[in-house]
Amino acid sequence: MYKIFRHLLLLSCFNIAAFTTLQAKENDKLIFALDIVRHGDRTPIRNFPNSPHDWPQGLGQLTAKGMQQEFLLGTKLRQRYIEEYHLLPSQYDAKTIYVRSTDYDRTLMSAQSLLQGLYPVGTGPHATDKPALPNGFQPIPIHTMPADEKDVLLVNTDTPKFKQLMEKHVLTRTDWQAKERDLKGKYAKWSKATGVEISSLTQVQSLADTLHVNRLYSVALPKGLGNQDADEIIEAGKWVFVTKFKPKEMGQETGMHLLATIFHFLQKADHQNEKLKYVLLVGHDSSILALFSALQIPLDQPPPYAACVNFSLFERKNGEREIEIRFNDTPVKVSACSKTACTAAELGSLFNEKQTIATI
Repeated sequence: MYKIFRHLLLLSCFNIAAFTTLQAKENDKLIFALDIVRHGDRTPIRNFPNSPHDWPQGLGQLTAKGMQQEFLLGTKLRQRYIEEYHLLPSQYDAKTIYVRSTDYDRTLMSAQSLLQGLYPVGTGPHATDKPALPNGFQPIPIHTMPADEKDVLLVNTDTPKFKQLMEKHVLTRTDWQAKERDLKGKYAKWSKATGVEISSLTQVQSLADTLHVNRLYSVALPKGLGNQDADEIIEAGKWVFVTKFKPKEMGQETGMHLLATIFHFLQKADHQNEKLKYVLLVGHDSSILALFSALQIPLDQPPPYAACVNFSLFERKNGEREIEIRFNDTPVKVSACSKTACTAAELGSLFNEKQTIATI
C-alpha cells in the first residue's frame, strides 16, 4: 500500500513540476534571440611534415560528421524558436532572421547545415502548384566578409597588440611558467617525431590540435611518438588555448567588440519594435573563448564542435525584460548581473558605452 501511495505521490510531483515548467514558458515571451555557434567537426588545420595524412577534402574542412552536428543543432533551434516560443514563422521570412559567418569553408558550410535544420527541406516557397526548388529547399542568405579584413567573429592572434598582451598578462603567469618548465624537456622529442619545430609552450597548441583530430579519425601516430606523449600534448594544448583568454585584458582586446555588438542587437530589440527576431553568428572556438573572457567568466575547456552560446531577451509576466545567457543549454551566470538573468543595464556595464559596434 505504501509503495502504491509513494508511486502516486511521485507522479503527482512530476505533474506539478511539468505544469510549472509549462506555465513558466507560457508566461515568458521570447522577444529576440542571438546565437554564436562554433563550426562542426573538421579536418586538422595542418599536417605533420614527418607523417602527413591524406585528407580527401583538404585541411581545415568541415566533415560529414560536422555537417550532421550543425544540422541537429538547427533542428533543436527550430523546436525552440518556431514550435516552442513562436519567435520565428514556420516558413522563412527574410525580415526576421540575419545570418553571419566568418569567411572560411568550414564556417560557411556549418551555417548552411544548421539552416537546413532550422528551415528544412519542404518548407521552401512554391511557384504556382509546385515547390520553387527541388524538394521544397529553402535558400537563406549567409553574410560574410573577407578573412583578411577585421572581423568581429575572428580572433587575430598575430597583431602586435595581442602579442604585447600575451607577453604582459599570459607569459608572466605563475601557472604558465610552471607548465613551461614541466614540458620544455620534451620539446626536442616532439619536434623530431612530428617535424614541427617546438621551442615554446605557445607552439604546443597547434601540435595538439592535429593530434586530437588525427586521433578522432584513428590516424596512426608519427614514429617516435607514443600514446602517452599524445595524451600529454593534447591536454597541454587545450590548457594553453584556454589560458590565453584567462586575463580580463585579453577578453577586452579579443571579445569586447563582439559583446558590444551582441548588446547592440539586444538593445535595439528591447527598445524598438524590430521585425528582426533572430541573429545567427557562426565562428570558431576562439570566438567563444574571447566572448566568455569579455563576459569576465573565462572558460576552462575549449568549446566543442557545434558549441552554441545563446542570448535570449524575454518579457516576463510582470512586464520586465531580462536577458538569459546559455552555453550548450546550460544557464550562464555573469558576475555583473544580480541573478542568472541580466537586465540590459547590467550587461551593458561590462563595457564602455563608446565601445566600437562592429558592422555585421
